Amino acid sequence: MGDPIHAVEILGPDIRSVHVKDANRTKQPGTWGEEVPLGQGQVNIRQFVKTLQKVGYRGPLCIEREVGNQEQRLADLAHGIRYLRECLAA
Repeated sequence: MGDPIHAVEILGPDIRSVHVKDANRTKQPGTWGEEVPLGQGQVNIRQFVKTLQKVGYRGPLCIEREVGNQEQRLADLAHGIRYLRECLAA
């Protein structure tokens, strides 16, 4: 519900593992947004990864996908792995 990039800037030295998920913000205050595959939401995953690198984070990036059926979740996870590799290589 907050700004994950700003959170990384503040908490950088204390981050030990990262759970990566993308979403579109809700228009209803107090409710969760819509979860979407990595790179397709409003989180700005590329900037999030760059900020993690800037603060010296070198740990795991764990992708979670909770919506859809099993086949779609697996496809979205495979997409997420490819997307994160592109982000890390940039």
